[in-house]
Amino acid sequence: MKLEVIEKYPLEGVGKWMKQAAFTANGWAAFIFTKKYPCESLIFIREGKVTYREIEMEKKGGLYGNEIVLFACQDKICILKNIHELEVITDPEQPAAIIPVTNGNFFKKVIPESDPFAPAELRGLHTVSTGAVFPIGFEYGYYQGEIRNIGYLELDLAKGAARWVAFMGIPEKDLFPGRSDDSRENNLIKFDSALMKEDEVYFFCPGAKMGSVNKWGMDWYALWKTNRRGKIKDILFDSGPLEWIDQKKRGVHGVFSYSGRYAILTPHFHSDEWKGKQKLFDLSTRDWIDVQMPRGLTKGLILQHTGTRFWVSSHTDENLYLAVCEEVR
Repeated sequence: MKLEVIEKYPLEGVGKWMKQAAFTANGWAAFIFTKKYPCESLIFIREGKVTYREIEMEKKGGLYGNEIVLFACQDKICILKNIHELEVITDPEQPAAIIPVTNGNFFKKVIPESDPFAPAELRGLHTVSTGAVFPIGFEYGYYQGEIRNIGYLELDLAKGAARWVAFMGIPEKDLFPGRSDDSRENNLIKFDSALMKEDEVYFFCPGAKMGSVNKWGMDWYALWKTNRRGKIKDILFDSGPLEWIDQKKRGVHGVFSYSGRYAILTPHFHSDEWKGKQKLFDLSTRDWIDVQMPRGLTKGLILQHTGTRFWVSSHTDENLYLAVCEEVR
């Protein structure tokens, strides 16, 4: 697949790395870029106009516990900063409406306050849903800084209602029986992103082992489909064990597109067979697609795909911009 640039949006005063993106049904976009911790840059692009906001994570005991979660529902942008309320944005130049989550005490039932790892904390899972239920990422237990649990948030924006309906984690042994040794077979798998279609959920998972990916590489990565209760229905692809192939570190991250068509795959390292280049995985045909980036964007990163458009970020030491690209036919 070869891409060409059709629009560019220079960005100012934001960090170089995009953390999350969301696209509404009526065609506007929102991105969270890194900024000086604990603040994030929230950027809206609507009808060719760029609007900036700064948002801040909530404090907890002097540290910042919950991360900010960004997603789109119908024609609205939604932001979660905690498990008790949802911010809903219909116009980037107007204040957000606040929708209370009616059962914010849900987590006290599934995770007692006496649990030494309580409470579960929000993490920035890339989440896409074609319906009213959204998979939301959580950190819980001794898996510090990793998304290994999923909570399901059900929305009815017309009634201004939101509620939690489930919370789950999946042991590695349930996905790949016998792959790991006894010492870690009960490890919960990690989640990069989720795509929910009706009662089916696609997950991209970057392995299960604990420890630094930068230092040790991933143990495996896979894309698979479950029902909402976590029962495995289909494994679309599986890297197989990566740790003992040779001395090279390997690993791939995946984000589902808002079009529902692709998983956008980005290698963690530049030294393996991927050579640092992204690929697309077509969820319907199961084809692997190499991408030829436009001139001037050869080091750009595909962030998202919606409709017929790809959103690509590129930065130099001085400048950061978003490019909107389309496939050359």
